[in-house]
Amino acid sequence: MTRKVGVGLLTAILFLSGCATMFSGKTQSVNFTSTPSGAKVFIDNQELVTPATATLSRKDRPRVTFQKEGYRDLVLDMGVQATDINNNTWWNVFNFGYGFIVDWVTGAIWQYHEQNHVVLEQK
Repeated sequence: MTRKVGVGLLTAILFLSGCATMFSGKTQSVNFTSTPSGAKVFIDNQELVTPATATLSRKDRPRVTFQKEGYRDLVLDMGVQATDINNNTWWNVFNFGYGFIVDWVTGAIWQYHEQNHVVLEQK
């Protein structure tokens, strides 16, 4: 009886969750650097200075703005320029694809580039 419960629980977990959501989570730590360093980085309501590390929601797809006195502002659209499909998403073939839907809804299907370096142009 205990073995059946264990197998049933494992089966339920596999069918009711996405692999990227389980293994990678809904957030990711992302590093931002700039040339020159010391640029302000604005992410939603957060202000950092390069080099910086931020924890980003994989679902939100924020726009990251870099600013430094004497240089042109640079905007990095994390939803377009800095994402890939999370490799853990492909494990969903073992739950007949249901997990792709879960990963899509939670945003875990996406993976940001861990290192994001920008070169700011002088005005």
